[in-house]
Amino acid sequence: MIFNNILIADTHRAKRVLETSHPPVFYIPPQDIQMQYLMKSPLTSWCEFKGEAHYYKILVDEKEAQNAAWYYPNPTPAFSGLKDHVAFYPGLMDSCSVNGEKVQAQKGDFYGGWITKNIVGPFKAILLLLWSACIISTISMSAVSCAAQNIAPDKPHHTGRGFRNPDLKEDHGFSQFLRWQWQRLWKNIPSADTYNFPLASNDPEFLRSNRLKKTLTWIGHATMLIQIDGVNILTDPHFSERSSPVQWAGPTRLVPPGIAFEDLPPIHIVFISHDHYDSLDRQSILKLYHRQNGKNTRFFVPLGMKKWFENLGVLTSIEMDWWDEYQMDALKIIATPMQHWGKRSAFSRNEHLWASWVVISEDFRFYFGGDTGYSRHFAETGKRYGPFDLALLPIGAYEPRWFMKNHHINPEEAVQAHKDLNSKKSVAMHWGTFILTDEPLDEPPRRLKEAMENEGLSEKEFLVLQHGETIILE
Repeated sequence: MIFNNILIADTHRAKRVLETSHPPVFYIPPQDIQMQYLMKSPLTSWCEFKGEAHYYKILVDEKEAQNAAWYYPNPTPAFSGLKDHVAFYPGLMDSCSVNGEKVQAQKGDFYGGWITKNIVGPFKAILLLLWSACIISTISMSAVSCAAQNIAPDKPHHTGRGFRNPDLKEDHGFSQFLRWQWQRLWKNIPSADTYNFPLASNDPEFLRSNRLKKTLTWIGHATMLIQIDGVNILTDPHFSERSSPVQWAGPTRLVPPGIAFEDLPPIHIVFISHDHYDSLDRQSILKLYHRQNGKNTRFFVPLGMKKWFENLGVLTSIEMDWWDEYQMDALKIIATPMQHWGKRSAFSRNEHLWASWVVISEDFRFYFGGDTGYSRHFAETGKRYGPFDLALLPIGAYEPRWFMKNHHINPEEAVQAHKDLNSKKSVAMHWGTFILTDEPLDEPPRRLKEAMENEGLSEKEFLVLQHGETIILE
């Protein structure tokens, strides 16, 4: 098992990296550190911790260091009982010995690296927990991992044990994830306080009483409120402070939800695109189900997720495979392909399917693209169910391309998807809310505008909304 750790020496600097989605900060009490030798190189050192090999990278440059770690203030309530083993104090590692010569670490140095062996006892438990929270929106200590249901091995996206992307020969593995996290240590990724996204004002009273107008409100990330003929629909509802299995660690929301949860109108339909923590938020699901009349809400989920909802006590989920159709009153609902992956726990992968969604009424068609890489599924969906009046398409979380390309479209690919779907209007989502990947959070709209100009599209054809902004759909 491989774990990751970073120690931060200076409190002031540590607090400045609070919002970054990087390996966690922790301090090993000096009495537990046994540094016996050091192998010199320009950037690395080896030390020994009670017989276990540690590999540390030293970052002295302040700009690099600001993006090196999370900072947990002391005490962290969840671990107060284990403070004798690992305390969350910003601390300075002691010194190592090089050929008998003592080498003192400098105040302000940042230390990080890979612990390459299991460590027993409470310390191991802490590392497991922190490492789980650190894998952005994918790996957790989580909840329930369920085997996929109704798997049909004859279908190209079914494997017999789970699901796959039929257009991809191979997916990135854990070693590639570690490579990406290692490369992030050397990048100047802007911190959360770099951004100031405005929150648009809307009219919750109008949205709660509206039965006639078709509207769209961007709540944040991939959470949209769509109103069609008196039916209120939420996509990938996320109202929590963090995109994480726990609310004391993980990527933090930069902008409050565009509509406060308490101000939501009655929700009739919820669409879930996949099981990652930025799209399937446990607390938001529970709050929706247990609010007034929440048990009338229908949760449309990809194949394999129904058991997860049932274990949560949510008994109104409807599980669908790609191209399945479901009639709900005057609305036809179709689960359509997207190119992504699933991972809800450290011990499962692709046990739950991922899906985009199509909704067709008598006079309106819309497409919710979820979180996806670019593939022929856009053109196929457009051919089967287009043209669309509205498409909701992701434009963020796309860098670095060598790692993200298969599973996250960039703005240029979003424009092509808009064309493939034959959509009259598209609206951007999945950007500007959580720091999940390497591109600046305000870059996607700029690149989208340039891509639209290159393709001869007007700004009205592909909109970028403010958080909380409501538009009337003609």
